Amino acid sequence: MNPPTVASIMAAVIVCPALANDPSMASGTATTTTNSAPNRTTTTTTVTANPGRRVWVRKRTIHLKQKMKDDDKAQRTADKLDIMLGNFPTRPATYKRQHMLDRFEFLALKKEAKGLLPNEYAEMQSLRQHLLYGN
Repeated sequence: MNPPTVASIMAAVIVCPALANDPSMASGTATTTTNSAPNRTTTTTTVTANPGRRVWVRKRTIHLKQKMKDDDKAQRTADKLDIMLGNFPTRPATYKRQHMLDRFEFLALKKEAKGLLPNEYAEMQSLRQHLLYGN
């Protein structure tokens, strides 16, 4: 292969969104319709995930589940050690915030993949409010 051919193949691989597996790549279609009233338009956007996105969401969900499980196990061990040393077990603010971020990301990915139960949706909204506004 000559260098221009290799360069064009590399450019196609880098630029083509269908080959990417990162979360920002999704295929989408937009439809714009105009109603009879002047200056009124309705835009409908439908986004469907490409197969790479679905694979990434599944892998990230599994990773987050395992991370949250490991973090909880480590925190329980730390709590037991605190009790054994005669201290009151507390969780640092950074741990609490990271746990909330992980849980929110997990719920958002679950919503994208297969939907949420009403109580999970309420938890996600509560986490969003707390993470954005601190209340």
